[in-house]
Amino acid sequence: MQALRRLICLCNHCHLSTHLGFANVTGRADQVLTHLRTVTGMSDLEVSRRVHAAGELWTRRSERPWTLDLTMLTAAGVTLARPEPAAARPAAAERVLRRAQTPAPIPTRQPTSEVRTALNTQRSPDLEPARRGLWTRITGRP
Repeated sequence: MQALRRLICLCNHCHLSTHLGFANVTGRADQVLTHLRTVTGMSDLEVSRRVHAAGELWTRRSERPWTLDLTMLTAAGVTLARPEPAAARPAAAERVLRRAQTPAPIPTRQPTSEVRTALNTQRSPDLEPARRGLWTRITGRP
């Protein structure tokens, strides 16, 4: 179970740095890492270590399906669109990533349910090569 416990306001680049795998597969990882270094004052080595640790944590957490506890929002009166079941999340994430990688003539917002689904996706084997490439580039290790 993953439970929402707090909300933090972030600029777009800082928010994307919390989804570095997505930033990588959409071609924005370098921009986000530069922003992360600038905002935090971390060295390249410190950023590399943090990214590697986050990747390891993501790998462990992605080994099993999980559910969301969004009681914090619903208790405050926010109505939610329920995410897809865990088994359907990899396919939904692939759809969102395909759209994100295809240039759109006019910027459009993704439907909330699909964005939420993409953020809660399980590991997808099709994304592994891009993920490995990012960690190798940042850490210098395969």
